Amino acid sequence: MAQIGTTPSLTIGEPTGQVATYKERTAVRCFIIKDSNICIIHVKNGNYYKLPGGGVDPEDEGNHQVAVKREALEETGCEVEVLGEVVAHTLEWREPIKQDSYAYVCKVVKDTGKIALTEDEIKAGLEHEWCSVSEALQKMKVIEPTNMVGRFRKERDVFLLEEFVKKCGLVVPSLRGGHR
Repeated sequence: MAQIGTTPSLTIGEPTGQVATYKERTAVRCFIIKDSNICIIHVKNGNYYKLPGGGVDPEDEGNHQVAVKREALEETGCEVEVLGEVVAHTLEWREPIKQDSYAYVCKVVKDTGKIALTEDEIKAGLEHEWCSVSEALQKMKVIEPTNMVGRFRKERDVFLLEEFVKKCGLVVPSLRGGHR
């Protein structure tokens, strides 16, 4: 595991072609807290769980907190407050994409109940659910994704969630048979 400053970081995959040909993407991930639970998203088409989040769009003007708030609202219907700095970072080499993901802790300010998924997210069967951190980690670890994107996201989000647990000093029971 590498460090970016004092932020834990994980590199997933490696470039298989010329690095200059990869499309660079910056994304945010959210640990959204509501009533002592966090939100995870089940992606039915691909059979995996992921953290809420997505790309930092041009209208976000490079501001991660703006992107976190937008993504949380779109995927969960929750208006959130971002609590502090980046918890952890991942770098994914998934041809033709080089993606940096930055994870933030948020708390729900208001649950609007209005989810605004994209057409692709609807087709993928995204459904959000609230559960304890322990249950979220267990679900992410034991599920077997059926596609490459799901396998990358599983490795990324298990790492990010484990770093969240460490940073918050939470005690999560160990899981048998749950490997990344």
